[in-house]
Amino acid sequence: MAADAGSETRAIVAAAWSVLERSGFRSLKVRQVLAPAGVSANGFYRRFPSRSHLMIALMEDEAAAVSGRLTARLRQEAEPPRQLYAWVDELVDVAFHPVRLQRARIFLDPVLAEEQPVATDRLGGATTVALADVLRRGRASGHFGAVDEVLTARAVHLLLRGFTFERLAGTLAASRDDTVETVLAMLSDALGVEPPLGPTRTGGAARPVAPAGALPTLSDDTAALAADRAAGTTAPDPETERIVAAAWRVLERSHFRTLKVRQVLAASEVSASLFYRRYPSKGALLVAMIDDENRRAAAHMQARLRPERDVTGRLRAWVEGGLQIVYDDRLARRSRLFLDPVLAAEHPREFERLVAVTIDPGRDLLVAAGMSPQAAGLRARATYHAVRGFLGDRLSGTHDWARADVARTLTALLLPRRPTAPGDG
Repeated sequence: MAADAGSETRAIVAAAWSVLERSGFRSLKVRQVLAPAGVSANGFYRRFPSRSHLMIALMEDEAAAVSGRLTARLRQEAEPPRQLYAWVDELVDVAFHPVRLQRARIFLDPVLAEEQPVATDRLGGATTVALADVLRRGRASGHFGAVDEVLTARAVHLLLRGFTFERLAGTLAASRDDTVETVLAMLSDALGVEPPLGPTRTGGAARPVAPAGALPTLSDDTAALAADRAAGTTAPDPETERIVAAAWRVLERSHFRTLKVRQVLAASEVSASLFYRRYPSKGALLVAMIDDENRRAAAHMQARLRPERDVTGRLRAWVEGGLQIVYDDRLARRSRLFLDPVLAAEHPREFERLVAVTIDPGRDLLVAAGMSPQAAGLRARATYHAVRGFLGDRLSGTHDWARADVARTLTALLLPRRPTAPGDG
């Protein structure tokens, strides 16, 4: 009987993968799984009480495959620096491999994360244990300096998760090799060592790479947004301002979970015809809210950086400015809107503008510290993703890291070991 139950479960999981693959990993309904699995609805629900339980089983299946590949890679390396390279290379591969990238979608499902926060966190972060172990072994052997191994591993997991999110959205322009190099450089700076070299720098076999989506052209928009903010010429008209303010109030009342146009109409006291003259759809309103948040984020970051007199101080302030959103309960709830991968996929240009407003000051400071613009941009982007991941940790309730510990860990990963900016103290 147990064997039959196990084979039935495996048949359902295999059928679910087939359904997901045929849909481009965008749709999975229980009824679609029944026929290919050869089970009845009763048989399905004996194994899985709900669709979310099936999704957890898929996550377990894929997490086991990732862990198996990672364990095999780590066993091939004797020294911690080479194990560090192997870990980073294997996990970056998830974001660039054609099949693994698509399978990673289930680990980024916000609905599943809300329904099953503990299970999704456990499975999504399973590989961080291996990285923390590598860091501990490296410290014990004298290869690495002292860091908080668990928190550092978590930060690196979160920034890689962010890069995977961007690969799926088509907004990450960096190559696989550049991504590996960036993550290794950040870890090496935090550990006080030279980055370990690997196959990407010594002619190893090429990996298959999934094609990225088209990267939006952002430079003109971002420059225009910055100029408008500086000139103070983009204040919306009174009706538009009233509608956007009402939308934020509606979201706050729903704990940032739902937004319906009829609720916004009531809260803003405008007619439906006026609303739709300003915003043809709910999506257009959400885009306006993203732009509204752009202005807030830019002003917030400028206020954070202005008092600091040197590059290192400003980089630390940049990290603290990002963490303000994580540890201020109201700002954290407000930011829930910007963690929605569906909304990001529908409006990549607007989301990228919001990301740029946050990332650009950090990138510019790293350039002032002596880094190339490309390397600085990727490092700032990685730090942004780690902060965003810590925000998700707080909102889900799965982790509540101390702010000072997170700031120290992110600053160690961010700061280049040899800043070269003149006058930097």
